[in-house]
Parts: sequence; C-alpha cells; structure tokens
Amino acid sequence: MTIATGTFDLHDWEQEVAEEGPGSQVGRVTNRKTFHGDIEGSTTCTLLTVAVPDASGEFQGTAYVGVERITGSVHGRRGSFTVTHLANLATGMSVSVVAGSATDELAGLTGELSITRHDDGSHTYSFDYDLE
Repeated sequence: MTIATGTFDLHDWEQEVAEEGPGSQVGRVTNRKTFHGDIEGSTTCTLLTVAVPDASGEFQGTAYVGVERITGSVHGRRGSFTVTHLANLATGMSVSVVAGSATDELAGLTGELSITRHDDGSHTYSFDYDLE
C-alpha cells in the first residue's frame, strides 16, 4: 500500500431536509472539495443524511451515505475515481474507492480514504491505496 496525505477545503455546502418525523430527520447534502497535498484536484459529493435530536431537541447529524467523484492527480498520476462514504457517529466512517471507477493514469486504483475534521474546522486526509 502507498499512503497519500494532505488537506482539503470544503465548498458549496447545500443542505435540504427531505423528511422530518418523530425521532429523525432525513436530508440531502451536495458539496464540493478542493484537495491539496499528495492528492491535487476537486470533487463533487452527494450525501444522504440522517439526524436525530439531542437533549435540547436540536437535530444533530449522526449518519450518512454518499458518493464522491474525485478528479485530479494522486502522487502526480492524473485521472479520476469515485468513492463511497458510509458514516455513523457511533461506529465510525469508511470511505472506499469504487472498484473499476478509476480512469486514465489511475486505472486499477483501489483503497481507503480516512478523513479527520479538526476543532478549527479544517480537514486532513490519509489515503491508503494500491495501483495495479
């Protein structure tokens, strides 16, 4: 496995509530990211979210699934690839490359992306990957 690390900026966070009922709120989020570091490029990401009320009754994000297409380069190799997100605050997050989705110099890419959100709102990533 090879490891790519860096940061990303989050842009254009567009959130809509699709359904709100007793105990949960279902929504959709579309956002964009700009990656810096070993991954250079941009993304479009769509998430389906679930939020549950906290003790004060305010809805707090607790789980989501999503699809994100990353276009740019990984360690200088150009192309694009798609990842899926599966996150639950109780159990953690998984971001995996969709098999067969990578193009151009990234064809054959497989791997897992870890994302860390810091207290100041910034984000870092670590991408453990293989290229055939």
